[in-house]
Amino acid sequence: MGKWIKRLRVDPLPSLISSKDEALRYSVRRDLLEEEVSSVESLWELPEVLKIIRKQRIDGAWPYKGRTKYSYPTINSDLAETIKNLSRLVEKYGFHRCHPAIRKAADYLFTCQMEEGDFRGIYGTQYMPWYHALITELLIKAGYVDDARLEKGFKWLISIIHDDGGWCGPLQTVPGVSGERGIWSLPPMRLSKNEGVEHFWPLTKAIPPLPRLFLPFFSTLYLSLPFSFP
Repeated sequence: MGKWIKRLRVDPLPSLISSKDEALRYSVRRDLLEEEVSSVESLWELPEVLKIIRKQRIDGAWPYKGRTKYSYPTINSDLAETIKNLSRLVEKYGFHRCHPAIRKAADYLFTCQMEEGDFRGIYGTQYMPWYHALITELLIKAGYVDDARLEKGFKWLISIIHDDGGWCGPLQTVPGVSGERGIWSLPPMRLSKNEGVEHFWPLTKAIPPLPRLFLPFFSTLYLSLPFSFP
């Protein structure tokens, strides 16, 4: 066991290892206690995992059941729901591309990749760097690290980086919810690398460069929250 536990005032291991969540106990034993454990595939037959897989459509997506799908039909809510479930399978249960559910999900996600290289649809026609980065991260963890389509996505992400080293999505430049909804079905906006932040929404301008540097990777935390998108 690492020296990390000595830095904590309270030992979390007794609570973690006694959890009713079998996947959590598995991760604690493997990653924190550094014990020999069975193959991660042993988690793939858990009832909660099979329940997730049963809801997957034949095209690889997971359907979104919330009101957003009907209130804002120009956005792809199924894409958001697919990211959520793929994140659960990959991050929590260790799924990878040898499982057919992951291959089907990946096939669906790649249908949402634009010619420019980014994954798009959650905010209609407008691109969002953080959702693109999250999908890319999940696909890499699932075993698609050498896929040329992801390399294309990395080139796109680099191409839209701003002069200060951060990223900005078009919806960050539109003040108010009404403005956002209005551009969901418009031709995709392309922000200037030196004008997108400085000349649009003051809130975006107020975000320091360092936090904005990590905006593409924020969605991993967002999608772990209990509420549904958006």
